[in-house]
Amino acid sequence: MNFYVMASRFVRSLVRSTWKIADGTTCHRQLSISTRLQTIIGSPHPDLDLRKQSLPEYLFSKIDEHSPRTALVDFESGRSYTYSQLKEYAVRIASALRKLGYKKGDIIAIHATNSPEYAILLLALPAAGITMTTSNSSFTAEELAKKLDLTEASCVVTTPTLLPIVMEAFRINVKIQTNIKDIITLGHVSGYKSINTLMEDDGTAFPEDLQVDCENDIVVLPFSSGTTGFPKAVMLNHRCLVANLQQLSCALQTTPDDSFLAVLPMFHVYGITVLTYYAFAGGNKLVTLPRFDPGLFLQAIQNEKISLLHLVPPMAVFMVKHPMVNDFNLSRVQRAICGAAPLGETVHEEFVSKLNINLFQGYGMTEFGPAALCDEIPSNIGTVGKPVPNTLCKIVHPGTTNLITNVGESGEICHKGPQLMKGYLHNQEATNEIVKEGWIHTGEYCNSLSRRHNLATVVS
Repeated sequence: MNFYVMASRFVRSLVRSTWKIADGTTCHRQLSISTRLQTIIGSPHPDLDLRKQSLPEYLFSKIDEHSPRTALVDFESGRSYTYSQLKEYAVRIASALRKLGYKKGDIIAIHATNSPEYAILLLALPAAGITMTTSNSSFTAEELAKKLDLTEASCVVTTPTLLPIVMEAFRINVKIQTNIKDIITLGHVSGYKSINTLMEDDGTAFPEDLQVDCENDIVVLPFSSGTTGFPKAVMLNHRCLVANLQQLSCALQTTPDDSFLAVLPMFHVYGITVLTYYAFAGGNKLVTLPRFDPGLFLQAIQNEKISLLHLVPPMAVFMVKHPMVNDFNLSRVQRAICGAAPLGETVHEEFVSKLNINLFQGYGMTEFGPAALCDEIPSNIGTVGKPVPNTLCKIVHPGTTNLITNVGESGEICHKGPQLMKGYLHNQEATNEIVKEGWIHTGEYCNSLSRRHNLATVVS
């Protein structure tokens, strides 16, 4: 079974598990919020002086500090890029796309599995002023066709193995084929433009003086079901992503010597912001795997000396339960962060005791950039921490903006911060339903258990 399908089923099975909001409130996923009733909860960290820069401007300034360091490694082939090469190839690709006629505001879809070149595209496209939309590499042709139709993408970047799915999507919806000017492949396919050709461009058309409106210009359109089941394209602008990167830097406290493994998909906001962009901003080595393979996953951790693991609960369960883990040296891993779904307390405890790795959880949503809450080391087992800097949290009566006032009352968790999305693409009604007075209503419902112990259980 595809790992991401398995993970999705696992997540659905956890809808009735619990996580904690460190403070007086609980989730059948438990969020650690650290709050008192009748209050709005702030971060334990001081507010940051957030930069008013475009995402490429922010990342290029960081990349310049780490030019000779290794930025990207494809674990299976050994192909690698330094930070100097990352910037060079991002500039070349942006220039090549400009020469092909793509301009600011055009939308390019990426339908691919993880690779160093996927990561480079995540920098190159916004540097060209182009908006990206990312799609699940496990999508059927019907699912992909719907996403391409909604976003009105004018180009698709894909891999040779996924190209047949793209072509089938075109056959399903002729309108898509009319919109699409080019198909670019991450690898050579006869008759198609290759990313390698774009990387050979001389860079002369790179828009050095690109004017960016950080509030209104969209970097990426990942998909989310929000608080309803119908997927919507989330508009993440330059402001929200740059803010969330600075917030994460304060919360995670990594150094350039930390190395990360990108097996979580780059089409997901976790892979985009928390893994790829965060690595670029911090000068970290990012090792890519196209899919979860147990042996390769463990071998990559061992051989590439991964120090911070990014996990989802099924991966943590695998590391605790599978005997093959004992065959690998994971001693360089100092910490692991788990997100996307709640992690059971028993698994959390076993992970720490068996593997001797500090494990902490984070909480967020695509519409929030994604990071809203992050725990600390040493972690409180079963909690997802407190608000990241410049972020507020509150618990309100369902369907209202009124704060809950009594222990035992049920309420909905809401967040507010600079990492909030611009809205849903072509869907102002859905935007208005979830964002009220600058607060995003998460659809996570909590019961306040105790003023004293500051713990809240949230029932999704």
